Amino acid sequence: MFGFIRQPGCLPIGIDIGSSGVRMVQFRHRRGRLSLIASTKIERDGSDPQLSDANCVSIANEIQQRVGATGFIGRDCVLSLDDRLLRIRAIRQVAMNDDEVTRAISHDARQRLGFKDDDGDLEVDWIRAGEVRQGDQSNDEIIIVGTRLEPLEQLILELAGQGLRPQAVEPGFLAAGRCFSRRYRRTSDMDVVRLLVDIGRTSTGVSLLRGSHVVFHKPLAIGGDRMTRAAAERLGIEPSTVHDLRRQRKVASLSGREESPLEYRVDRAIFEAVRPIMDELAHELSLCLRYYGVTFRGARPERCVVIGGEAGEPRLIEFLKDTLHLTTEVGQPLEHVDRAGLAGCPDREIAGPEWSVAAGLCMSPLDQAASRSADRRRRRRLAGDASAKPAQKPRRAA
Repeated sequence: MFGFIRQPGCLPIGIDIGSSGVRMVQFRHRRGRLSLIASTKIERDGSDPQLSDANCVSIANEIQQRVGATGFIGRDCVLSLDDRLLRIRAIRQVAMNDDEVTRAISHDARQRLGFKDDDGDLEVDWIRAGEVRQGDQSNDEIIIVGTRLEPLEQLILELAGQGLRPQAVEPGFLAAGRCFSRRYRRTSDMDVVRLLVDIGRTSTGVSLLRGSHVVFHKPLAIGGDRMTRAAAERLGIEPSTVHDLRRQRKVASLSGREESPLEYRVDRAIFEAVRPIMDELAHELSLCLRYYGVTFRGARPERCVVIGGEAGEPRLIEFLKDTLHLTTEVGQPLEHVDRAGLAGCPDREIAGPEWSVAAGLCMSPLDQAASRSADRRRRRRLAGDASAKPAQKPRRAA
């Protein structure tokens, strides 16, 4: 009963519905610090990304059961969808205000994102990436995100029917960017550029962050499933078995163990099988960095942060570091979160890089609070500037 009462400082439940399952996390924000309230994950077969009626009912039921049994507080939540349900494209257009951009995008979003007429109504939104200079002309780079409206509405209705209160739905790359931008909100941080690489089961999201803002995003058809199939073909065994072997290697790598838990020949065969895919990923990342440098003419990224369920692939970090010539590390989404209550949570791998999106979703109200605080500071600064101006002396009569 008391789980429905929203306690002071409790943030909404971040629910990341991805290709490998559902991850849910909730924090408490008090005196500028975050502490963990609860977390859980639901393993799912990610072969079918579509939100059919049956899938929506199943997902909503499982989420409601975990919310009721895992110690979450309140029923407010923020969602992200499987990346395969989203269409993302960057466009350039003349500089416009927000209302004009919204009208322009709603006019031709279906065509730009590649949706067909029989796909039904769409839910489309956009973010302003930055200013692009082309000769003497200045344009805006806009990132458009769209998805089909019907399955999205169906999922929200099913969750609401289970007593949950969805507050927003946002792309996973924005949530992940927020998770690693809490310390980059000052004006002086706007020149700090970082590369964020989210390697999941079916795809990889490549984002560039300037300060706390996403200025570039590109989805790649590179993920853990491709690595698993390549290793299964090389070893001549079932992909499900290889999936378990790769999971053991990733857990050992993330825990800092230098020795592989597998026999040397098996471990070497898996590495040789996934190495061409790592080569392809590094090449695509290099192209993204080149595009950013030419388009925005900004500073080169200071570091590369790798997150997602495949971030623990052995030797991946060293491989990217040597190829990109950037400081490269595995992202720790809960590095600065108090996890004293972790012992009471059923999941002990909450600190892993695959929790980045769920953590960022939970932090979404902090963005709004930061924006309001920045607005107040700007108004005070403007008021101070106005009061500091000397009063104009009256003209002396002739």
